[in-house]
Amino acid sequence: MKVFSVIGLHRSGKTTAVENLIKYFKNNGLSVSSIKDIHQENFTMEKEGSNSQRHLRASNTCVFARGSEETYLIWNRQLRLKEMLSHINTEWLVIEGMNKEALPKIIAAKNINEVEDLFDDKVFAITGEYSEQANDYKGIPIINAINDTDRLGDLVINKVFEVLPFANEGFCGHCGFNCSEMTNMILKGEKSRDACGMKKSQKISVNFNGAEIALNEWVEKLSIDVIQALCKNLKGYKASDEIVIRIKN
Repeated sequence: MKVFSVIGLHRSGKTTAVENLIKYFKNNGLSVSSIKDIHQENFTMEKEGSNSQRHLRASNTCVFARGSEETYLIWNRQLRLKEMLSHINTEWLVIEGMNKEALPKIIAAKNINEVEDLFDDKVFAITGEYSEQANDYKGIPIINAINDTDRLGDLVINKVFEVLPFANEGFCGHCGFNCSEMTNMILKGEKSRDACGMKKSQKISVNFNGAEIALNEWVEKLSIDVIQALCKNLKGYKASDEIVIRIKN
């Protein structure tokens, strides 16, 4: 899945840019989903005293609220981005907000001051009202998301890459860089996406006391080969089976 974010201050045009880019992907036959990061204090979509809220408080984990036309999965905590990604299965994901994540970013801004406040090495495009005042900023193109959506969408297709694994909160150590540094270098053309030490999606996960351990491609393949070789000698095993092993001391 390819993931990027649109960031900006209040009323900077973030939602408009996200909405138009989603339409661009759909018009080009690409599956797309989105995340809206909300900074409102004590934000909730639940009604006080509702039955689903009572479920949630009783379990203190999560609850599905299913209606005739919509279904919500409500968690009783803020999920990390990596956790959210595990619940999404589209080709593209557009995030409104989350400007601190190691993702390619588009700034939506009303003026040069807002651009300067938010600009960093992960920004590959700028949009918003400021697109009516300038064409580029430090070599980064400024494109109107309303009048020139196709050009902005084409740039996204060209610049955004398969999302990095964010193993160990982005500090797995396998490639010598953290995910933020790797994102910067890929956007600048200094590295390719394949330079990531965990460039392939993991088929095996290892957790020590709930903490995920990052495995590079070689260790992952070796572990799978060993486990499958052991299981082949067990009655009832089929090559297509998912294997789950838990060890408790």
